[in-house]
Amino acid sequence: MEVRNVMEEMVDAVLNAELQGAPEVCACDRCRLDMKAFALNNLPPRYVVDEPGEIHAYLDSLTVPLRGDVRYSVRSAIQMVSARPRHAQSRIARRALHD
Repeated sequence: MEVRNVMEEMVDAVLNAELQGAPEVCACDRCRLDMKAFALNNLPPRYVVDEPGEIHAYLDSLTVPLRGDVRYSVRSAIQMVSARPRHAQSRIARRALHD
């Protein structure tokens, strides 16, 4: 058993769904992690003791408004990170523009 923040599970699921529907958005590991961190920092944590099968039952029981909050936070994160990606390629491109 361990203590887990189930918001991470929700953010991962919503982020994956949103990125599948937006092929123009960079989904490299760095951008994904930045998006996840941004979204989680704007959501309240929901900690549970993780027992097999309990996390999915807990996720199913979350309210519709909370699910909307997660979707809004993830979409905001995608916009923020897409506007200013921190992966190596964008740094190179920005540096070339300033040279």
